[in-house]
Amino acid sequence: MRKLIIKYGIEFFVIVFGISVSFFVENYRESIEKDKQRVITIKSIINELEFNDDYYKSRVELMTKNANFVRLLLEDSLSIEIMKSYPRNISPANPFLTAIGFAPNQSIFNSLVNDGSLNLIKSSSLKADIDNLYTISFNSVIVYNEQEAEIAVEAEKMFMKKYPNLYLRNIWFNYGDLAPLSDFVTVINKDLEFKALMLFKLSLMQASVRQLNQYVSTKDT
Repeated sequence: MRKLIIKYGIEFFVIVFGISVSFFVENYRESIEKDKQRVITIKSIINELEFNDDYYKSRVELMTKNANFVRLLLEDSLSIEIMKSYPRNISPANPFLTAIGFAPNQSIFNSLVNDGSLNLIKSSSLKADIDNLYTISFNSVIVYNEQEAEIAVEAEKMFMKKYPNLYLRNIWFNYGDLAPLSDFVTVINKDLEFKALMLFKLSLMQASVRQLNQYVSTKDT
């Protein structure tokens, strides 16, 4: 009887030990796999942010340039010579009648959120930083940008209503013809109602640039 107990006891121990080892090996394998996926997840986010670097830079430059043109208008310093320095392939009416959008590529981040890969990141502070960048910081840029776009639409409607003849001279695409540009500068320099609208637009433009710079700073961190 004692021999049977010892025999079955050893067999039981071997079985339990084998199962325990199997669980340990499987858990270790899963841990290694999760570590690999975690590294891939973080690298994917970094690659997306680096891919957008040129886009961030171009948005900051163009937003700043447009804000400066509106500021010059409000300071009564806008001239045809200054307007001629605006990029020739873009309408000089853009700073006043449009808003520069902000839509960086976030497809990788969205994909990681949707498939749950973002939860693999162990560091709570790192996850908070990523969330701050892609949601809070990003949305702070979008809010001001969308408000500016609404003012730009209102400004264009005002311009169309008050100066239809000039608007019909195709100020959007007449890059080489300085006559419409000169008349455009003359008109907006004298229109106090239009300037008042531009004062509001400028505050939103400056807020967009400020928030975008903060976004870039957060991204670099």
